[in-house]
Amino acid sequence: MRRHTSTKLLRPEWVLIAGLATAQVTMAADWPQWRGPFFNGSSPETGLPADWSTTNKIAWSTALPGPSSATPVVWGDRIFLTATHPATKEVIGLCLAVNDGRILWQQPLGPDRPAPAGNNMASPSPVTDGKTVWFLTGLGALTACRMDGTRVWQRELAADFGEFVIKYGYSCSPLLWENKLYVPVLQNKDARKYNRQAPERPPLESFLLALDPATGQTLWKQVRPTDAEDESAEAYITRFRWS
Repeated sequence: MRRHTSTKLLRPEWVLIAGLATAQVTMAADWPQWRGPFFNGSSPETGLPADWSTTNKIAWSTALPGPSSATPVVWGDRIFLTATHPATKEVIGLCLAVNDGRILWQQPLGPDRPAPAGNNMASPSPVTDGKTVWFLTGLGALTACRMDGTRVWQRELAADFGEFVIKYGYSCSPLLWENKLYVPVLQNKDARKYNRQAPERPPLESFLLALDPATGQTLWKQVRPTDAEDESAEAYITRFRWS
């Protein structure tokens, strides 16, 4: 199953909107990672608005520094997401206040790069456990920050496993489960695909990484064998089952 990220929030004029039934923002259930607390897009919250517009049922809006293809995650009184910064050509991690949308802090995460269909490297969504937030970029820069924005560690996955070769840009969000951070990489077998100036290499592997959330070190790597050809070997999923 593919998740084509060009349907996400891409335009630089986009603002993050809190659509609430009242102007008073109240504390709600946490949304710690892409697809939410139950990994299926559902929430225990009730009484949420069924519809809103740019002028109706809006508590606040905040302009992002640049385009983003990621979805926000929420823990307590904080919102985390990634966006691009046109001036620095970087991907940045952002922390916003739930009650008024103020940007509390931001961290540079690594370079941005345009991808087909208007996509960018701010595609993976963050994940948090309420103590640490982990940001991943489309170029494989994985960064752990404390809730106050202090950087704990950063790891360049592409430096260890090679540049991810995916037509519309790497878009998988990291998954936190039972004290392991999971990162799937389902990519093209040809390192030179899509006009990349890569050296000759054996066919690239698709794989699943399990990382130590505290340090970023690899706990294990499981290769995903496939007989899929060309772009069919690629995927934009966040989680999957092994067959």
